Amino acid sequence: MDSLLELTACFDRVSIVGMCKNAGKTTVLNRMLKECGAAGLNAALCSVGRDGEKIDVVTKQKKPEILINEGTLFATAGSLISSCEVEKERLLSTGVRTALGEVIVYRAISRGLIELSGPSMNSQLPTLIRYFQSCGAEKVLIDGAVSRKASSSPTVASCTILCTGADYNSDIEAVVADTAHAAALLSTEALQDERAKAIIASHKERSVLLISNDYSQAAYGLYETIPEKDKTSAKYAYFPGALTDRLCESALGGGQTAEGFTLVSAYASKLMISRGMAAKLASRGIGLLVLDPVSVACICVNPHCTSGPDFDRESLRSKMQGAVSLPVINVADCTLL
Repeated sequence: MDSLLELTACFDRVSIVGMCKNAGKTTVLNRMLKECGAAGLNAALCSVGRDGEKIDVVTKQKKPEILINEGTLFATAGSLISSCEVEKERLLSTGVRTALGEVIVYRAISRGLIELSGPSMNSQLPTLIRYFQSCGAEKVLIDGAVSRKASSSPTVASCTILCTGADYNSDIEAVVADTAHAAALLSTEALQDERAKAIIASHKERSVLLISNDYSQAAYGLYETIPEKDKTSAKYAYFPGALTDRLCESALGGGQTAEGFTLVSAYASKLMISRGMAAKLASRGIGLLVLDPVSVACICVNPHCTSGPDFDRESLRSKMQGAVSLPVINVADCTLL
C-alpha cells in the first residue's frame, strides 16, 4: 500500500475524519503513528471527542486501541489518564474543560496504549497544536469526530485523510457515491480573485454578500431570495456560515442564474450540500469555491461491517478508485507494516 506518511509528507497537521463509525479512523491513526516512529519523526496527537477506549461507549463493541511510541505528545482529559497504559510526563494544563475533565498535555516516556479525549470545539485546537509544535512535534495528528468534518478546517489541519466503509451503508454504490461527493467538497478549490477576497474580508455581518461583476456589493438575509436582476450581474455570493441545501434554494430561487456565478464559503468543511444539490448547481453553471482550501491526501476504505455482511475488499477499493482521482487505501492494509 501507499505510505500514509509519504502521502502527507508536505503537511505538518493531518486530520483523520470519518463518514461513519467503524470507518477505520483509529486503524489509520495507528498506521500513521507507526510510520512516524519508523521515520524518526516526532508526532503529537489529539482528538475531537473520544477515541482509544477498549469498548466503544456507544455501540458497546470492541475497538482498536491507540498505541504510541516513546516521545509522542498527546492531549487527553484528566479522568482518562488512569486508562493510559504508558509512562508519561505531564507538560501542560490547557484550561480546556470537557465532560471527562480538563484536557492535559503529556509526553510519553515509554511505548504504550492511551485513550484520547480532547477539545470539542475547533476554536480550541489551534492553540493546542501550536503548543505541540513548540515542543518539537513535526507531525500533528488530529482524530476527528464521527460524521463531523470540521477538524478538516484549514485553521486546524493542513491536510485530511477521509475514512469510509461498509458501516456507512449496506449498499456499496451508495458508500462510493456519497464518499466521492464528500471528498469532492473537501477538495473544493480556492478563490483566486484578490479583489473579491478583500471585499469578503471586510464583510463582518451574518448575511449573504453578493459581489457583482463590477465589484459592487449587496447584502441579503441568510434565507432571503436574491432578486433575479441582481443574480444576472452577480459574480460571487459569499455565505459566512455553513452552506446548506436550504440556503442554496432560498438564495437562488428558481430562476436561471448567469453562467459563471459562484458560491463562496470560508472552508470546505462548511459546505454541507447534498449530491443532488451539487448536481443542480452544476447543471445551472454555478460554481463552488472556498477562501481557504485544504488538501485531501487519500481515502481509506473499510470493507468490514459490524452489523451485516462485509463488502468484498477489492471491489470496494476498485469502485472507490474509479470514482475519485485521489489515492484509495484499504484500511485492512493499514494494520501491516
